[in-house]
Amino acid sequence: MSMFKKSSPRASLAAKSFPPNNPGTEIETPVLEAAPWANTAVLGNEQGPSPQGIAVMEHDGFKLRDTMLEDVSAIADIWRRGTSASLGFEVDFQEAEQYFCQCILEQSDASKFWVATDHAGKVLGWQSLCPTRANPILRNLVAESSTYVDPCCVVRGVGTALIRMASQYADKSSLLYLTGYSRNIRMRSIVLKAGWIEIGSVPPSTKVPIVPAVGFFIYVAKAQ
Repeated sequence: MSMFKKSSPRASLAAKSFPPNNPGTEIETPVLEAAPWANTAVLGNEQGPSPQGIAVMEHDGFKLRDTMLEDVSAIADIWRRGTSASLGFEVDFQEAEQYFCQCILEQSDASKFWVATDHAGKVLGWQSLCPTRANPILRNLVAESSTYVDPCCVVRGVGTALIRMASQYADKSSLLYLTGYSRNIRMRSIVLKAGWIEIGSVPPSTKVPIVPAVGFFIYVAKAQ
């Protein structure tokens, strides 16, 4: 899917445990530099040691880049509004900023975080890939995809670009599968066009909080 403080994030997060993330064709293949925490640059034409820097992909009216800690406040704000709208009740997750900060700091080949910004630097949306299994092998093969876009930007192609970037990344990384959940009709159309498969739906919860049924989608990474 307004967030973190940059001061000493590792120390404040070391003893915390956070809940799992919530969720939502080919494109040009530019040569990208990886973020400082990345081990390899897999979005470019070659795979190898990454130089220091922030990867940037230009689009018409916005750009996609690796996430920085300075983006956390905006990421959390978009997540809170998107999750509240999706679930039908107000979400007040006080540790959201710490959770997203942890996601940014712990990125790896199988765990990534990007943002879409306008050319003034405002965050318009974000995309994350987070491990879904504690199994030491499967956590590097399966990631949960989350895509959140500011409501004012839903018709600008931001969500489509983020989903395509995540799918393309999976094709070039160690990941075998991406999974995602959504009850958003627009997002359903986007992921199906990007090659995702709709497996079915997760039924609504029977305990409080009442969570509505959501569609379950999976992307099978393509061999390169």
